[in-house]
Amino acid sequence: MAFIDRIKALFPDKYIGKDVRAGRKGDSTIQLAKLSHVNELGTQVEKALQLATDQVVTNNASVEGIPTIGLQKTATKITYSDGVVQEGWMITIKAFLDAAVTVSVPAVVNIPSVPGQGNEGYYFPLQVSGSVICADAASGGNVINSLSNGAEFTNSNGGDGLASDFCGLIETTNGSEVTFNLTMVANQPGGTETGTAVAVVRFEFLCYEGVTPILT
Repeated sequence: MAFIDRIKALFPDKYIGKDVRAGRKGDSTIQLAKLSHVNELGTQVEKALQLATDQVVTNNASVEGIPTIGLQKTATKITYSDGVVQEGWMITIKAFLDAAVTVSVPAVVNIPSVPGQGNEGYYFPLQVSGSVICADAASGGNVINSLSNGAEFTNSNGGDGLASDFCGLIETTNGSEVTFNLTMVANQPGGTETGTAVAVVRFEFLCYEGVTPILT
């Protein structure tokens, strides 16, 4: 997806013709920019707009819904007083609890070190958002929850909805390899209940400028 069209040389030029005419009359000092300068500015603006939008290309068919795991750069950039710069990245994970007590979907991200720093695996958690959706037997529709402990699942044994014991991310780190597990755990007040629901989490984290996390 592109937001900006490259400028083409036209004669007469609909953008700068007026200034050219004014310059000939001696009442304008506007210097015409080269097309290469204008297009370089357009390229830089295009990069900024790409960061400000969510664009995901996936091998999934549309009937499968959003990708199970995705990683993208965000527009977040923090510059500290000592010159250190951190930039934002966002991981998306989808999990499906299917008439079960628990499910966990791992997303493994390799976060390399800043050259010479020995800080591989470093990230700073910034924000978490997400949703949990399940069928509602009473209304025949769906219940849409925020991703949080206590979010409602469908009780696969029938009856009212079933609250979750846990619904969120669990992280483990081994060197440069960081694993984010989207985990869903159903509550079992009677000891036999199982739940059904779909959860999606979006987790933004910071890495040092120049460090590019990679899904493995």
